[in-house]
Amino acid sequence: MLMSFIGEPPAVLSPLPANEAERLRATRAYEILDTPPEPQFDAITRVAASLFKVPVALIALMDGDRLWFKSRLGLEIPQLDRKLAFCAHAICHAHELMVVEDLAADARFAGNPLVAAGPQVRFYASAPLVGRDGLAVGTVAILDTQARSFPAADRAALADLAIAVMTALEGHKRNRQLRRSASTDYLTGAANRAAFDLALKTSIDRCADGGAPFALLTLDLDHFKHINDTLGHGAGDTVLREVARRMRALCRAGDLVARVGGDEFALLVAAPSDPQRAALVADEILLQMGDPVPLADGTTVHVTGSLGIACCPRDASDPRGLLEQADRALYRAKHHVPPRLGSVRPAAGTPAQPPVVAANDPARAERCGACAEGVSPPFAISMAFQPIIDSRSRSVFAYEALVRGPAGESAGWVLDKVTARNRYAFDQSCRITAIRLAAQLGLPDRGASLSINFIPGAMYEPRNCIRATLAAARKYGFPLDRLIFEVTEGERVNDEEKLREIFAVYAEHGFRTAIDDFGAGYSGLSLLSEFHPRIIKLDMGLIRGIDRDPARLAIVRGVISMCQEMGIVIIAEGIETVAEYRVLVNLGVCLHQGYLFARPAFEALPDVHYPELSADAV
Repeated sequence: MLMSFIGEPPAVLSPLPANEAERLRATRAYEILDTPPEPQFDAITRVAASLFKVPVALIALMDGDRLWFKSRLGLEIPQLDRKLAFCAHAICHAHELMVVEDLAADARFAGNPLVAAGPQVRFYASAPLVGRDGLAVGTVAILDTQARSFPAADRAALADLAIAVMTALEGHKRNRQLRRSASTDYLTGAANRAAFDLALKTSIDRCADGGAPFALLTLDLDHFKHINDTLGHGAGDTVLREVARRMRALCRAGDLVARVGGDEFALLVAAPSDPQRAALVADEILLQMGDPVPLADGTTVHVTGSLGIACCPRDASDPRGLLEQADRALYRAKHHVPPRLGSVRPAAGTPAQPPVVAANDPARAERCGACAEGVSPPFAISMAFQPIIDSRSRSVFAYEALVRGPAGESAGWVLDKVTARNRYAFDQSCRITAIRLAAQLGLPDRGASLSINFIPGAMYEPRNCIRATLAAARKYGFPLDRLIFEVTEGERVNDEEKLREIFAVYAEHGFRTAIDDFGAGYSGLSLLSEFHPRIIKLDMGLIRGIDRDPARLAIVRGVISMCQEMGIVIIAEGIETVAEYRVLVNLGVCLHQGYLFARPAFEALPDVHYPELSADAV
């Protein structure tokens, strides 16, 4: 190794570019300082050392008072005092190579400890790393202990390496931004549901391994829909952003604020110093909520909320259990305990109260209360099952449950019997029937999921109405994470806030949500942006004849690209020909449903046909 000894820095400061403040901001915007080694950068320093036959090659970023090496070959130290750095001179000329063929003969560097003592470096050459804004953030540099010439061809090659480094730097920056975007709620800047789920699991795992306990706080805004309805969605967005900001302001390092639903937030309070800290944070949040929120038009709006607290491992030691306990506490706070703060364990002498449906409509309360003990079917129904296949593994990904009459009558025959009065009981009994039949047919043992259609308008209070589904899954041993609930895009969504709440509640329990018949209904792309489904099913109207219709092909290709960026899984349904199947496989769609593979089987899991494709289908 070269340069294991550095010596004292010179008394004279190295030069500073005129735009140093801007240059520093640009450097730090890459978020790469002090990151671990990465292969794409190390490969460039290896190429540089081999190409120019030098003992030292560096990729260096200039921070405020140091030169930090993202990649280094032939050098032991990870960074260098800026006063010693030759690169401090190089970055002052953002568009020029700096070549010193004999450092000892250059008045600027002859007294530098790197030249006069220690390693006695004699040759230096670097190309600046210049961002799109024209600012030099560092250099790719080579050094030698022998003075040497550096012809034009070598200079051109070094400049090319700088371009390669900048390409890698931009890629690093873009990947960091994408990861942040994937884990951040686009509206509030808080963590999103996916980031929260991961953080919750990580905290629980750390606690199980002997780490510190932590608390989960769940916050639900009161009457938020009224703000949207009376003041507009712009005002509602302002409120959500401000609530997230106030919650973040109360956080310590290690705490996490997340928006987990439309007007629902969660806060992970890391390692509370005493059992009361979480309650103190909750009290402070509720106090902050009392301050009016200023709106863009100069007016203000008052917002209130309710909080629930659950602690790990005291109240639960798994994600689902802890969320259920926090939600139970939240509903107790929302309906029974002033000042709108609840915990899993009420104070001594205070009887625990179950969640109550807040409604002045007796009929609505009666409907919501019915699902606590199960739901009686309004008329006899059964189910047929159709597989959704995975073309990669040639296996069944899921079976969709399709409603039928008791003797196999069609779905239309059944749906003709559904009225506004029995719609709730029908929706609930469809879920229970589908789970029961699927379990009896051994579907869980096959490793496949079960997809069930639901009626959004039949869900009056999602957290209550889901009870019968949870009870059926427990009774028949059906894993919750293998249940998919589909809502048809073709059904006009009259209460978007309610559907958003349904999707959020389902996600809390581990269910996956899907938009069925995508491309056939009223809502289109707004459903994706508003409700963040896990899955969409392309309508058969887009699939039919896609191998012969350039317009359909272009639309589907665009939907696939968009869903890939959003992390949404695509299922193509209604496939009837091998030609349609081949086009979709070549477009990258892996999940398929249609008569080509199997027709629905009444009260049975049908055999599946996997068509053979030519070698060009990948």
